Amino acid sequence: MVRCPNGIVLEARMLFWAIIANMLIAHVDESYSKEQNHYFIGAAVAEQTEWEKLDHIYDNLRKNFSELYDLPLNIEFHGHEMMGGAHQWKKMRGRHREIANLYKQVLNASASLDIFFLFKGMDVIRQRKRYNNPYEPYLVMMTYLLELIDEEASKLSEEKCIVIADVNSLQDKLQEGFNDYKKIGTFGYKHSTLKNLSSPLNFADSSRVNGLQLIDTALYIYQRCQIPPDNEHPKAKKTRKNLWRVIKPQVAFENIWRP
Repeated sequence: MVRCPNGIVLEARMLFWAIIANMLIAHVDESYSKEQNHYFIGAAVAEQTEWEKLDHIYDNLRKNFSELYDLPLNIEFHGHEMMGGAHQWKKMRGRHREIANLYKQVLNASASLDIFFLFKGMDVIRQRKRYNNPYEPYLVMMTYLLELIDEEASKLSEEKCIVIADVNSLQDKLQEGFNDYKKIGTFGYKHSTLKNLSSPLNFADSSRVNGLQLIDTALYIYQRCQIPPDNEHPKAKKTRKNLWRVIKPQVAFENIWRP
């Protein structure tokens, strides 16, 4: 038995699950457009209880979308695929107004929850010009984002933050670097041993994790707003601005690094 500060007595097993329920979790995704020459990365951060609420909301959205448009019940909310009418969203290709409405619902799902976003970007062309042997953008930006998540986690919880990132071909290298950072610190401007982040980093298929789908759809809009496509249609411009207004209140940090 364990007595909490408020006088409530809990069994050790119950206390364990209470701690887990309040644990901070950061879902991380990245996006790179060779045409735009910028690399973007983002995190959606919240306690476990908020992610459980998002799961419930997303389950209901999928049921509604399936009933209205005959879409798969396991459909993935993926920014590029939704807007481009690709893969599971092929049936919606060309139905721009309807997709904009569905996309807004996906983003709006987190508006009433205690979830915040962190966005970072990098000018890849300037990085290559400044450094003779530049690191892969993924490794650089993930390191900077981990520093930022660590900093935010130190303000919000006594528990270490769990990081869940979308799968990536360089994830093993990142994990090796993360293990080193824990021992000797990061190489960035903010030298840190990331003491507020749990080890190891976790990597998952975004199709199975709603938190990764949320950050994917949010990051897609952030990227498009920072570096708008060439010859963008006025209606597409209006749509992305409207969608940006949905997530903007939840953005705790955003920055583009131009080396």
